[in-house]
Amino acid sequence: SAGKMEELDIFHGDTVILRGKKRKETICVAYRDNSVSDDQIRLHRVARGDIRVRLGDVVQVRPEPNAKYASSVKILPFEDTLDDFKGDLKEKFILPYFDGKYRPLHKGGVFVAKHGGRSVEFKVVDIITDSEEATDSFCLVDESTQFYCDGEPLSRDDDERLNEVGYDDIGGCKRQ
Repeated sequence: SAGKMEELDIFHGDTVILRGKKRKETICVAYRDNSVSDDQIRLHRVARGDIRVRLGDVVQVRPEPNAKYASSVKILPFEDTLDDFKGDLKEKFILPYFDGKYRPLHKGGVFVAKHGGRSVEFKVVDIITDSEEATDSFCLVDESTQFYCDGEPLSRDDDERLNEVGYDDIGGCKRQ
């Protein structure tokens, strides 16, 4: 809501870091939504998966004013979402998804791109920025970013996100 964004010194369109369970983080763009109360946020399903939270879970929000623009990004699709697609993934899915938009990405993050009634899920494998830091895990994508999709599609078995064990898996942690 407008009040909570003002309290946190976050403006409409700012980049923010969200932290969820198991200390997982992702980068998002903040938009004002007055239909939610001050103690709630609206979060996309894919972003909830990136930070391992469910509806009703607690999420930490902090502004990220120093997000860098990526010079190149390596992205690979998940094999099970391709469904025998023949063609150029970069031209059909990735470039239209990012065209004219400043989208945030993080290394290891997952996003869904659509084309012609078909949805393909992609994972960000590597990010290269022009900064001096060797490892940038968060970035923004603009029209100058180069995309690379070369490589074998990922299988869900290779996705380490699914192998983590937490308190929810063993019944939670309750006050005794």
